[in-house]
Amino acid sequence: MEEDTEGPETEVAPPSSSNQNIVMGIVMGAAVLLLLVLIITKKFNISGNNMTDPAVAELRKELNAQKKKSDQLRFAGISGDPQALAFQIKNDTDALARLVNSSASDAAALRAAQADASVLAATNAELRIERDQYRINANRAVELQNQLEVARQTSTGMISKSEYDQLRTKLEATMAENKNLRNQISEMQNDK
Repeated sequence: MEEDTEGPETEVAPPSSSNQNIVMGIVMGAAVLLLLVLIITKKFNISGNNMTDPAVAELRKELNAQKKKSDQLRFAGISGDPQALAFQIKNDTDALARLVNSSASDAAALRAAQADASVLAATNAELRIERDQYRINANRAVELQNQLEVARQTSTGMISKSEYDQLRTKLEATMAENKNLRNQISEMQNDK
């Protein structure tokens, strides 16, 4: 007699680690069977030679590699408890997130340092320009002072008031500009 069930039948799919175990078992079983077939074939074709057939040696290497791979998968937690695997994945994800955040903050710090470096380079260029202008003005002041002295010595008496006033005005303007540049340079150096 058949029993009536009042619900749809559902198939339970094995977990993915079970699928991997089944596939690994099939692969290893096929390798063992192939090895056994080669050994049996070799036994029936014995020619008194104790040397190992290269094909058998190659199959043994493959079998050992498959065993090693299976052991690595098992030790890595793939065939272990699903909760342990989920915990390991969560830990690895958290570690990766920390690494990404650390890299992002390092990149932001690098961008800020590059911005500061470009500002300092611009300020340094301005200071050089002002320093060069200061030297030019200092040389100009010395030159004007010399011209004033030469004008005094070459004149046969007093120089004209207007000529003297012009030279004096140029000298004072140059000295004021020189003083202003010196103050700006010292302010910029203090701001560093």
